[in-house]
Amino acid sequence: MIRRSTLSLFIGLILVSMIFPVCGDYLIFHADAKRTGNVSGTGPVSSDVLWCEKLTTKGYIGGGAAICEDRVYTSSWPDMSYKGEQGTGCMNAEDGSLLWLNTIGGKGGVSTPAVQDDLVFAGSWTGDLYCLDAATGDALWNRTLENDPQWWGVASSPLAMDGKIFVTTFSEGTLHVLDFDGNELWNASTGKIDPYTSPAGDGDKVYFAGGDPALYCVERSDERSSEERPSEERSSFDILWKFTTADPITSTLAIENDMVYFATREKLYALDATSGTEIWSNPLKGTISSPAISFGRVYIGSDDASLYCFNAADGSIVWSKKVDSSVKSSPLVVEDMVYFGTNKGIVYALDSSDGSEVWTRNTGAYMMSSPSFSDGVLYVGSDDGRLYAFGKERSCVIFDGEVILESKSFNISATSGEVYSVDERSALGALVAASKVGKFNFSVDDSLLDDYGLLVKSVDDIEPEVGEIWMYWVNYPEESMPSLSPDRFRLEDGDVVTFYLGDRSKKPEDSLRLRITVKF
Repeated sequence: MIRRSTLSLFIGLILVSMIFPVCGDYLIFHADAKRTGNVSGTGPVSSDVLWCEKLTTKGYIGGGAAICEDRVYTSSWPDMSYKGEQGTGCMNAEDGSLLWLNTIGGKGGVSTPAVQDDLVFAGSWTGDLYCLDAATGDALWNRTLENDPQWWGVASSPLAMDGKIFVTTFSEGTLHVLDFDGNELWNASTGKIDPYTSPAGDGDKVYFAGGDPALYCVERSDERSSEERPSEERSSFDILWKFTTADPITSTLAIENDMVYFATREKLYALDATSGTEIWSNPLKGTISSPAISFGRVYIGSDDASLYCFNAADGSIVWSKKVDSSVKSSPLVVEDMVYFGTNKGIVYALDSSDGSEVWTRNTGAYMMSSPSFSDGVLYVGSDDGRLYAFGKERSCVIFDGEVILESKSFNISATSGEVYSVDERSALGALVAASKVGKFNFSVDDSLLDDYGLLVKSVDDIEPEVGEIWMYWVNYPEESMPSLSPDRFRLEDGDVVTFYLGDRSKKPEDSLRLRITVKF
């Protein structure tokens, strides 16, 4: 039997043309349309700074960052000197180098960008909503939404959902709905609101702060453009419910498990998302810090220099952590860690289970920016004008060692949920054994099971980018690349299996890789 052969053209085309989702994209303020502030992955456990770079020579970074593939998008806005130009920019995620900058009216903004369909949407200090080309930064269109920008402009962070943009302006408390070409479909005005609140969405419902003050839930059913609708209907919208509060809403809301959570100046509320009925409320010195929801808990900052953790179901306090100053930054939960900044510029990392401090880092300047996370790196801006990237530089070698394989089989679950029996003395069996020794995780994909076999989808939480794949090679470079899938390739005693990330043009030594020496 021929044990090894060159990868066939058919299999090569399949592997090279496969499109995997990009690992860890963070495309919108507070992670998703529901603004849960909760992401998966392993967050930084130390205050190591990979890089910190200024977006513009002058100005603050008050908003958050959006991350797509290897690019980070954020905005700066004027400092007290009011000097220089600010803007929305794109930075290289690896080293923070500036790839492009668009001044969006000359003075940037504090809105956290939203990224979708190769477009970047950001509010400007001058009152416009901008749509930029994600690759070049060129402005595709801009539309004036806030006619009285004062010091904030469009500070709301756009919600990109189903080909529509939802964003609020503060002077008249207006929810604006636009398509991706910049046409306004409809709007709803309720009276002056806090500049920083942003809408959230879940299915056909959109939730936003109103100036009554009240929280609104509307149905986004009529999406004809303003020009297509009769004049008497151009400002109309279907209110599903409205919950009136005693004082103004200060935070962006979060939605989880058919509950809506938000803060006012004096309280934290939890409502039934379907009916708007109050489930519970708790006293809270609310700021613009917005709630994050994770594993049945609500995390939010307060003006009394504390971060609070509440039981999401009944509002009871699980724990609170006293910090150095007021918390306006919106916390972000990454698995078992919660991250946020304080007015005095200190970034905190706490254990999400009990609030114990894991690490802190002083940026030396006021901070209201909310953290973002992607591929093991935490990003947060500061009023020193820098965007900070926290994390450890990843080695090119994830594992290099020896494993002992027995003559037996084991069961493995694919990402589809299906379970498969695999020979331990296969290339995939070697990866399983190495993961136990090296303490890293991996996942397998069965979408090409009939044509090829099981594919390695991720290793150590790293998924391929578009055009890449986790490949393997046995006894590189002496022997040819195997044509069999790793679960079907039977090893021999002394084989060396190399798994590496890339495309067929990349060599293992130039890639992120694992080198596994096999002993029977």
